[in-house]
Amino acid sequence: MPYKSPCTCLLLAAIVLGLPSAGQADTMAPASGNAPGLPQAPLPGVASLPVVPGTSAGASTSFSGDTQHHYTVQILATESAKISSPMAGRVTTLPFRDGDSFHKGDLLVGFDCLMAQSQNLHAQAEVQKYRSLVETQNNLRKLQSWSNADYQTTRADLAAAQADLGVTQAALSYCSVVAPFDGTVSEIAVHRDQFLTLGGPMISIVDPSHLEISFLIPARLLTTHKTGTAFHVTIDETGKTYDAVLSRISGAADPVSRTIRVYAAITSEHPGLLPGMTGDANF
Repeated sequence: MPYKSPCTCLLLAAIVLGLPSAGQADTMAPASGNAPGLPQAPLPGVASLPVVPGTSAGASTSFSGDTQHHYTVQILATESAKISSPMAGRVTTLPFRDGDSFHKGDLLVGFDCLMAQSQNLHAQAEVQKYRSLVETQNNLRKLQSWSNADYQTTRADLAAAQADLGVTQAALSYCSVVAPFDGTVSEIAVHRDQFLTLGGPMISIVDPSHLEISFLIPARLLTTHKTGTAFHVTIDETGKTYDAVLSRISGAADPVSRTIRVYAAITSEHPGLLPGMTGDANF
């Protein structure tokens, strides 16, 4: 076997194990600069600063000192009513449908009141009867042929009959439900010929010509959101912006959410706005 020097054996072992040679080790030593495209490793003990999206590292970012507040608002009608049935009976008249307009005093719902009318006629007859008896007692008093007990009893019977007449007249007034203001029908919960019980829901009405805005604000902002504060409100359904002014503030705050409800009047022209629409208020 030919003789091999120790250096030659070490070189062969290095090649087999994949170890770099002395010349290769020098070329593989890390350079002082980073390779292009590779992130720079952070220096030990130095905290990296956060980069604001949209700016490069090291660029200065300015912030405005003005604070804006945005709130979700809802449009309400200043005059609205959910009218319930004032009596038990059958609906005979229902002239308006959802969306129809009406005027103050128009008939909204009519009931079948044959029984109430009969009771009213009976009460009228009772009043007439006791009035005649009282007149007779007065004539007997003039003739000194009368009984004080009979006279007082007849007068009491007349008063009771007049009270019964008032009850029947009130019942008759319930037979016709009239509009308390000009407005529009927003919901109808009954149908013609339907029998209703006392207090059952019938019809909902609103006045869309008089609107206001309602929303919640943090109670701590009452010092800046005072009555008379002007702001702008954008309504989602119309996509338009309107001028508004805070008109009133609720009398109590919610201790759980720490908010309070405020109301505002729309000061600019607002055709097309309806109760129930929503949007954003910007202060």
